[in-house]
Amino acid sequence: MKTHEKKLKSYKRNHKGSNLRDDEESKIKKEIQSIQKMMRKSKKIPITDDYESRDAYDELMTKIKKTKGNRKSHKTRLTELEKNDDFL
Repeated sequence: MKTHEKKLKSYKRNHKGSNLRDDEESKIKKEIQSIQKMMRKSKKIPITDDYESRDAYDELMTKIKKTKGNRKSHKTRLTELEKNDDFL
Protein backbone atom coordinates (compact mmCIF):
# COMPACT_ATOMS: atom_id res chain seq x y z
CA MET A 1 0.00 0.00 0.00
CA LYS A 2 1.42 3.35 -1.03
CA THR A 3 1.84 6.26 1.37
CA HIS A 4 -0.88 8.39 -0.18
CA GLU A 5 -3.30 5.42 -0.01
CA LYS A 6 -2.56 5.05 3.70
CA LYS A 7 -3.18 8.75 4.23
CA LEU A 8 -6.52 8.54 2.43
CA LYS A 9 -7.57 5.55 4.53
CA SER A 10 -6.59 7.38 7.70
CA TYR A 11 -8.35 10.56 6.54
CA LYS A 12 -11.59 8.71 5.77
CA ARG A 13 -11.51 7.11 9.21
CA ASN A 14 -11.61 10.57 10.85
CA HIS A 15 -13.70 12.48 8.31
CA LYS A 16 -17.16 11.35 7.29
CA GLY A 17 -19.08 12.66 4.32
CA SER A 18 -19.42 12.35 0.61
CA ASN A 19 -17.62 15.47 -0.65
CA LEU A 20 -14.27 15.32 1.13
CA ARG A 21 -12.44 17.58 -1.34
CA ASP A 22 -15.01 20.34 -0.90
CA ASP A 23 -14.69 20.06 2.89
CA GLU A 24 -10.91 20.47 2.78
CA GLU A 25 -11.12 23.33 0.30
CA SER A 26 -13.68 25.12 2.47
CA LYS A 27 -11.40 24.75 5.52
CA ILE A 28 -8.56 26.37 3.58
CA LYS A 29 -10.82 29.17 2.37
CA LYS A 30 -12.13 29.88 5.89
CA GLU A 31 -8.60 30.02 7.27
CA ILE A 32 -7.49 32.44 4.54
CA GLN A 33 -10.45 34.68 5.35
CA SER A 34 -9.66 34.47 9.05
CA ILE A 35 -6.02 35.42 8.43
CA GLN A 36 -7.06 38.40 6.31
CA LYS A 37 -9.49 39.56 8.98
CA MET A 38 -6.86 39.28 11.71
CA MET A 39 -4.30 41.14 9.58
CA ARG A 40 -6.75 44.03 9.13
CA LYS A 41 -7.39 44.01 12.87
CA SER A 42 -3.65 44.04 13.62
CA LYS A 43 -3.22 47.24 11.60
CA LYS A 44 -5.75 48.98 13.86
CA ILE A 45 -3.89 48.16 17.09
CA PRO A 46 -1.76 51.14 18.06
CA ILE A 47 1.87 50.29 18.66
CA THR A 48 2.77 52.12 21.83
CA ASP A 49 4.93 51.51 24.85
CA ASP A 50 2.07 50.32 27.04
CA TYR A 51 1.99 46.61 27.70
CA GLU A 52 -1.70 46.09 26.94
CA SER A 53 -1.47 47.10 23.29
CA ARG A 54 1.77 45.19 22.87
CA ASP A 55 0.28 42.07 24.44
CA ALA A 56 -2.82 42.36 22.26
CA TYR A 57 -0.65 42.71 19.16
CA ASP A 58 1.57 39.77 20.14
CA GLU A 59 -1.48 37.63 20.89
CA LEU A 60 -2.99 38.42 17.50
CA MET A 61 0.27 37.67 15.71
CA THR A 62 0.45 34.30 17.49
CA LYS A 63 -3.10 33.48 16.33
CA ILE A 64 -2.20 34.49 12.78
CA LYS A 65 0.89 32.29 12.82
CA LYS A 66 -1.10 29.33 14.14
CA THR A 67 -3.86 29.82 11.57
CA LYS A 68 -1.28 30.03 8.78
CA GLY A 69 0.17 26.74 10.02
CA ASN A 70 -3.28 25.15 9.98
CA ARG A 71 -3.89 26.44 6.45
CA LYS A 72 -0.58 25.00 5.31
CA SER A 73 -1.41 21.64 6.90
CA HIS A 74 -4.80 21.51 5.19
CA LYS A 75 -3.25 22.53 1.86
CA THR A 76 -0.53 19.86 2.16
CA ARG A 77 -3.12 17.25 3.13
CA LEU A 78 -5.33 18.21 0.18
CA THR A 79 -2.38 17.98 -2.22
CA GLU A 80 -1.46 14.56 -0.86
CA LEU A 81 -5.04 13.26 -0.95
CA GLU A 82 -5.53 14.45 -4.53
CA LYS A 83 -2.97 11.86 -5.62
CA ASN A 84 -5.65 9.22 -4.99
CA ASP A 85 -8.24 8.38 -7.59
CA ASP A 86 -10.75 7.56 -4.82
CA PHE A 87 -10.59 11.03 -3.28
CA LEU A 88 -13.76 12.88 -4.21
